[in-house]
Amino acid sequence: VASAAAAFAARCRHGTCARPAALSRCRSSGPPLASSSDSTASELTPTAAASATFETMEVISGLRAIAPRHDRYLLDMWGVMHDGKTPYPGALETVSRLCDANKKMVILSNSSKRVGNAVRMLEKLGFDPDDFVEVITSGEVSHRMLSGDATLGCEVWEVLTNLINGKGGKGSGEKKAFVFGSGDGDVEYCKTAGWTVSSVQDADLIIARGTFTIDCGDPDAVVSKLRDGEEAYFAALDEALKAAAKRGVPMLVTNPDRVRPDEGLPPMPGAIGDAYERALLSAGSIETAEEAPELVS
Repeated sequence: VASAAAAFAARCRHGTCARPAALSRCRSSGPPLASSSDSTASELTPTAAASATFETMEVISGLRAIAPRHDRYLLDMWGVMHDGKTPYPGALETVSRLCDANKKMVILSNSSKRVGNAVRMLEKLGFDPDDFVEVITSGEVSHRMLSGDATLGCEVWEVLTNLINGKGGKGSGEKKAFVFGSGDGDVEYCKTAGWTVSSVQDADLIIARGTFTIDCGDPDAVVSKLRDGEEAYFAALDEALKAAAKRGVPMLVTNPDRVRPDEGLPPMPGAIGDAYERALLSAGSIETAEEAPELVS
């Protein structure tokens, strides 16, 4: 277990965990890239694709060069507007000037947290939330999915829908989730969506929304990477993934990023989803990676 956990940690830190296609429910529904046996394989190799892209890509010095052409902008937050602590140079001015020019801006973030957290972050960094038409986070969308919100207008994950409707779970009537969390409001996140945090043995669903804590519903048994150390954390993560995989428990990944763009490339929830897909294959709960979207979303 320790060696497997160490290997997992190393892969995550160096960004070598391949994110499973299953982690994005909004992915293309088309066929995967051609394999070497396909006649068009040579056209779809990374080198050829990159070459084709750069031949047609316009290089600009900044948004000023294209601002007059567009009325609406989709902006990510982390890594685009700020680094988590401070705004990037020119970001505040750019947003203000786009707003003054009556450009419509929408924040589209893959943060695992809800919209309120994103708005507070914007205010803390000096941005005016009123400058944006809407703020959308994957954590908010996931919360609404967990709540059974039928107004989302996105693809329905049948496994989760069945659990919410009382089908496919353990039959207790209580929806239970085991949580890989951020250590910041994980229990409240689940509770407000109608779920109770539970042990992996009792869970109907695994929620991967962070890589700092492992929560089984008992405050005294929460494993914290910061408090207990990385070795204890990754050993507990490895054990939990194996236990869940044996039962074929579905997993909802609320942020599909594999790593965070910080020093050392620390792992993100997408890396947990990737590891879980491998655990499902090893446990025989799925036979091929193509079956993963049924259990990992």
